[in-house]
Amino acid sequence: MGFTSKVKQIIQTGWEKYETVYGKIIRQAEKEAVSKVLGCGDPKNGYAEYWCLECNGAEKKIVPFTCKSRFCPSCGKVYTDNWVEKMVNEMVDVPHRHVVLTIAEELRPYFYWHRDAIDILIKSAAQVLKSIIAEKKKKLKLTPGIIIVVHTFGGDLKFNPHIQALVTEGGLDKNGDWQPVTYFSYQALRRRWQHLVLKNFKQRFGSQQKIKNLINKLYAQKKKGFYVYGKNRIRDSRGAAKYIGRYMARPAIAESRIISWDSEKVEFWYESKETGKKETVVLPIMQFIGRIISHIPEKQFKMVRHYGIYARNQRKESRIAVKLWQVAETLKRRKIHGYKEVAKKKSRKLTYRELMMKEYGRDPCKCPKCGSEMELVKIWHPVYGDIYDLFETGVVEVINSGKKQKSPKNKKEKEKTISKNGTDDNILLFAM
Repeated sequence: MGFTSKVKQIIQTGWEKYETVYGKIIRQAEKEAVSKVLGCGDPKNGYAEYWCLECNGAEKKIVPFTCKSRFCPSCGKVYTDNWVEKMVNEMVDVPHRHVVLTIAEELRPYFYWHRDAIDILIKSAAQVLKSIIAEKKKKLKLTPGIIIVVHTFGGDLKFNPHIQALVTEGGLDKNGDWQPVTYFSYQALRRRWQHLVLKNFKQRFGSQQKIKNLINKLYAQKKKGFYVYGKNRIRDSRGAAKYIGRYMARPAIAESRIISWDSEKVEFWYESKETGKKETVVLPIMQFIGRIISHIPEKQFKMVRHYGIYARNQRKESRIAVKLWQVAETLKRRKIHGYKEVAKKKSRKLTYRELMMKEYGRDPCKCPKCGSEMELVKIWHPVYGDIYDLFETGVVEVINSGKKQKSPKNKKEKEKTISKNGTDDNILLFAM
């Protein structure tokens, strides 16, 4: 039997009761995400079947489809790993700064009940980070690279929306040349962040006296601005991508923090930001599930945004410009000629087989009996049925209309194709 995460087991135990009690207030996005997680790895939701042909099919293996949900403890990690590998190839290889931007506790309920308003935090963060870099060399009009990730939870799982951002230490100027910037004024950053958030907050929630009073109170209480932290410096693009990747799609709580649980309660620990000590929390299982699913974003809401030179249409040109600057700096520093660039090997998405070998050190396609490579013989989908069958129906293509069509290939041709392509290519059909 495969590994089942503690979070999934807890949800399986209490979800039916939770749905019965709180069904009317559960968001559709929460229902869909939980449904995916509970069905993750269940053969009823689709699977690939492998046989060892050397053993005449005596050794068989069923590999269920995964849910691909970012809320899922296992699939969320796969999503993050793939994102990191992709971004390593697209980010500029310069030092980056990790910046955390928080808001006042009094504002949290507004963002909890109005999830679309989280856009206020994202756009305010992008605006303030652009301005902090640009003002260093105003005449050059610098454009930095910014990646923003929204986080909605704290260590105790309460709703605490804040921004985790990655920003380049510098930017491209109006002439397309790279200009480094290493100093950030955190006093200016805090005050400017507070001003933009409260200004956009007022526009979103109106100018009722209640809102005005709240804004005036926050300005009076937090004269230095909202809390901002940004002292973590990462030297290269790979390190930067891995660092921000930790905040991408990770579950609200790590498995290692769950001490114990049963059908009634869940006990876990977290490190308090105030005391720096480990605090233990015991919650009724219903409350624990409620806190966990409250961090599921609305469908189609992008929790990760790219700005400046990291905007989709500017990444390639930005990498070229920065590379030219780096070559010039290298020549200047070393006083040499004929600098030769060492080409980076482009990373790619790992297959299911490669992921299993990387994470668990075992080859899932190796026959446990004779050691031969097992062959993909069948792919079954709950809606379309058999979409691939080596021995019976052949390759079936699912087209946009939702109908199924058999490939015209006969059995010998199919076997020849499989033999030519090899097992890895077949695994790509359902790779995570």
